Amino acid sequence: MFLEHLFHAPLWQQLDRGDLSEKAALAELSVICSDAAFLSGCEQLLTHFACHLDPIPETHHLLQDLALHYPVYLLTNFQSEPYKRLFAVSPVLSLSRGAVVSADENCMKPEPLIYDLLLDRFALVPEQTLFIDDMPDNISAAQAKGIHAIHFTNPHLLRDLLQSYNLKGI
Repeated sequence: MFLEHLFHAPLWQQLDRGDLSEKAALAELSVICSDAAFLSGCEQLLTHFACHLDPIPETHHLLQDLALHYPVYLLTNFQSEPYKRLFAVSPVLSLSRGAVVSADENCMKPEPLIYDLLLDRFALVPEQTLFIDDMPDNISAAQAKGIHAIHFTNPHLLRDLLQSYNLKGI
């Protein structure tokens, strides 16, 4: 039920885009289902979502290596409060020089505006920027802005692909 009514539902996209608050999402879910255990589980998931994300150690090491030599920025489709909680429990995120969080901007990947916000906010030159993402549509949208992009499928392949860019420390 969590997958059907929360994670794979349009409601999740509305949360990530900042169009819906956690409280409003729970109200919508209560219309769909009156099961108290399900609603309590949804509330717990929304409140503690960041704690349910398992870190990938190889990806963290790669981010650490990159941040030693290059400015790293985050562009994420994420809800505001859960992102703050994730940032607090995931020290590797503090290696970034800044972030654009979709819910804070009321737009999300792959919408063109969010890439413009990233480039403008951090004075990034598209042709000198490398974007890494796990979603092909997001990769295409970044490339449409002139940004180099790598489709992330696993950390080992990512390291190999980054080496093809002749980056220091990789």
